[in-house]
Amino acid sequence: MDNTLKIIIIVLIILLIGGLAWLFVGFMEEEDLPEEDLEKEEIYSFSGVVSSTENGSFVVVLEEEERELVIDPSDDTRIFRSDVPEERDSVFTMETIDVDVDDIKEGDRVFIKSKVNVFGLEELEDIDYIEVI
Repeated sequence: MDNTLKIIIIVLIILLIGGLAWLFVGFMEEEDLPEEDLEKEEIYSFSGVVSSTENGSFVVVLEEEERELVIDPSDDTRIFRSDVPEERDSVFTMETIDVDVDDIKEGDRVFIKSKVNVFGLEELEDIDYIEVI
């Protein structure tokens, strides 16, 4: 057997071992994450539809998570409604109108920016702002 054939056989063996190792590592990475890793999700802003209101608070249905979240804004929470002005210039500018929490009604779509991670919470009080869409 000449040296060229030996080199070709050695290269093929190395490629075969490398390919098997690559497949093995690839299958290891595709395993599902444990559930405790999935619970580390962070959500600081979300939108939803108001399903009910009561005494300065309201309930929002989070469509992506299929659950409800009680929203209880503090006095520091800015609540506003975006509005398109009647008279429009060549430059499009949205107007924001401050509203009271009592102006929010069932069926309103809201966007909420929280100061804390809302993942897994049932009630949210620490809110940066609420936009009624």
